[in-house]
This record gives sequence, structure tokens and C-alpha cells, in this order.
Amino acid sequence: MRKIFVLLCGFILPLMTKASMQDSLRLTLSELLPLGLPVVMINTPDSLPITSKMEWMDNVDLQIVMPDSAIAFSGRSHIKGHGNSTWRNTDKKPYAIKLYEAAPLLGMSADKRWVLLAEWFDRTLIRNAVSYKIAHLICREWNPHGRHINLVLNGEYRGVYFFCEKIKVAPHRVNITKMNKYDAEGDELTGGYLMELDIYFDEQNRFRSDIYNLPFMFKSPEEEILTVEQENYFKNYIAQMEEALRAGSNYEEWLDSDSFIDWLIANEMTGNREAVHPKSVFMFKDRGGKLKAGPLWDFDTSTFMPAYASGIYTPHFLYFPELMRSYRFEKQLCERWKQVRESLVSIPDYIDSLAAAVLPSQILDNQIWPAATNVNGDEQLTYNEAIEQMKRAVRIKWDAMDRYVQHLTDVITHIPANGVANHPITNHHYFDLYGRSLAAPPAKGVYIRNGMIFETR
Repeated sequence: MRKIFVLLCGFILPLMTKASMQDSLRLTLSELLPLGLPVVMINTPDSLPITSKMEWMDNVDLQIVMPDSAIAFSGRSHIKGHGNSTWRNTDKKPYAIKLYEAAPLLGMSADKRWVLLAEWFDRTLIRNAVSYKIAHLICREWNPHGRHINLVLNGEYRGVYFFCEKIKVAPHRVNITKMNKYDAEGDELTGGYLMELDIYFDEQNRFRSDIYNLPFMFKSPEEEILTVEQENYFKNYIAQMEEALRAGSNYEEWLDSDSFIDWLIANEMTGNREAVHPKSVFMFKDRGGKLKAGPLWDFDTSTFMPAYASGIYTPHFLYFPELMRSYRFEKQLCERWKQVRESLVSIPDYIDSLAAAVLPSQILDNQIWPAATNVNGDEQLTYNEAIEQMKRAVRIKWDAMDRYVQHLTDVITHIPANGVANHPITNHHYFDLYGRSLAAPPAKGVYIRNGMIFETR
């Protein structure tokens, strides 16, 4: 077996050529711990492979060892596959974990349910972590936390993973009422509901909304708990809310503006365009409450790309085109951006700190899982080049949001006292960044249509 030895951070780490990588996956803790990340070791019964994302495998041993060799956790769990594209199309599989007993792991609140994200599509390995940091700076509702780890599965090193909290109903996660099958009438029927909107549309309990044809899937109440009464209540709630949105009246009786504004800004700052499908979009409704947007999830592909960072996309999909017809919603959006914009200046430094922590391990990960796609436009770059490109995308997007909000502010400022105005969003006209009307999009340059910033090249 031919090995390549790389001098890294004062120690020698064996890295393998692609041809010999199947013989190279058995690394010891003494080789992995100096890389600086916790090591998660998972052993299945008789070293059986994990082949299903539907059926849990029982009696799985899980141990977490910190870089200083301290054992942070040792216990039993269940495990199964997780996700859609990464599970189906890659060899570096993501996994769902369910501990036998709830435990606080890697500095996060105690729970049974966790997720190991493979980050196979992500050259930087940190897109999800950075996205959740952005969400924590912007969003007033809970969003997942996580930590990078090195994974050893049945004695084989499997690469860098992001060990994070699963989105679920719990006091320290999505903190809404946990429903049971006896919640069948009155106020009990009004929540809580946790929903995922995704074009995979692969949950047992699901429906498409009447007006906007959005693919809602019930995550909670779970399949074995959800009743016909509960399903019908939520479907009717969405139908009435969509009718109010379409009519442009009283949408705030049904929908929480603050959470949708936070979600819009956070999603836009990542440059995430997958929500347009939609994919991995979550919403929830507590008992007696309104529909809220979030938590955010799944940012390993089509994010932080400078080529698309100068445009503003999120107002163009889900319920946002209708919401952006409201001057009140636009004003709230502008005010919220002005509140959070300075905190986002720190994101490039945060990217640097994460990259420095992951760098030693990503060298080994990239040897085992060399880039095979180009979904983020950085797969053929060096790691440092990919990190610099990511930071550049954040800075471009920050400037784009500033311009976008300034334009909205200018429009709102010039609304007559009687509220009658030619609104760029409702009239479907084109405008430059100064709010001047254009007959058509420019052959080259930046323009605004329906409240969104576009760029032709």
C-alpha cells in the first residue's frame, strides 16, 4: 500500500492516494485526535453496513472522544440513513442518530435525536455551520447548532462530518406544544404543528396547498399520532391564510411577519436558492399561534457563490411575492435589516476561524472524498481559495442587501399620505437602483423587478 505523508501542525499524518484509499481508512485515535476535532466512533452490531434510511438499526455503540482524549460520551444508540440527495447519490452517507437516553453532546442541550451531515457536496465543509451562525445572529426563533467532528464507522475513518441538532418539537428546539392523538377539538386542535416543504414530498402525511400548490409534509404530529381532524385543521388554516395573502388583506392574522422577515434575511445572506423549489423549508405553528417560518436547514449546495451574490432572490418565492406587496411588511424588513446588518460584518472572520479548525482534517477528508461535482463553483479550487470565495460571496451579498433595503426605503419614503402610489412590485415594471423607471431590463447591469434585484451580464 502506497502512502503519502504530510507534515501538518507539527506532526506527521498519513494520507493516501485515491487508488489505495480503500486500504487506508483504518486510522487510530492517536492519528486523528491531533487534528483538533472531536472523534465520533460508531460501531454497529457485527459491523453491519447502514443501508436504510427508513428502518432504525438497534444496539449501536457510540463514543465521542475529545481532542484532549477525554471521553465526552459513551452509550448505546439507534442509527439509520438520513437525507435525500446525499443519501441517494454519494458514498459518503449522512446518518440520523437516536440515543437510548437523552444526553447533552458537544456542548448542545440534551436530547435523543441528532444528525451527522456528510457535507459531501461542500468543498469547504463549513457551509451549514456558517449558515446556522447567520441564522443565530438574525432569527429570533430557534435554529440548529452543531460541531464538526471526524467520524470512525466500524473502525474505518469516514471523513469530516457536521454533528448537529435535529429539527424537532422539544422545549430546547422548536419550542411548541407537543400534540397527541386526543387533541381533537377547540384550542387543542390549533397546534403545535411542525411542517417541512420539500419537492421530494416523501412523507406519509402530506398535502399540497390549494392556491400556491406548496408541498407541505407533517413532521409533527408524527405519522402514528396525526389524526384526520388535525390534518384537516392545518390544511384549512393554510387555505385560509393563502386566500388572505392572495387578496392582500389581513395576512397578519395568519402569519407571523417577524419570523418570515428573519428567515428571508438569513436565507438571502447564504445565497440559498434551493428554497425556490422548495427544498428543506420548515414552518411551524404553535397552539393558538400564527404560522412561523423556520428553522433553517440544509445549506451545503448552491450557497455562498459570488456569481449569484449580487442578486436578491428570496422575495421571489414561497409566500414572499405577496408579502412584498405590503408596504408594512417592506418597512418591517428594512427596519430589521438595519438592526442586524452590523452583526453580520463578523461573518468573514467567523469563516476564517471555522476553516482554521477544519483545515487539518479536511486534507484527509479530501483525499478520501475528492470533489466530484461543481454545484458550488469551488470544487476545483484549493481549500484556501474556496474559503476566500465564500467570504467574498458574503461581502457581496451584504452590499446587495444594503442596496436593496435602501431602494425599498426610498420607495416607502415617497408614498403619499393617502397611500396611493405607483408601486414597483404590483405594477411589474423595471427600475434601476435609484428607483427610476426602465422600459426593459438593461442589456448589461443591475435592475429591479417585483422588488428583486437582478443582474444581466
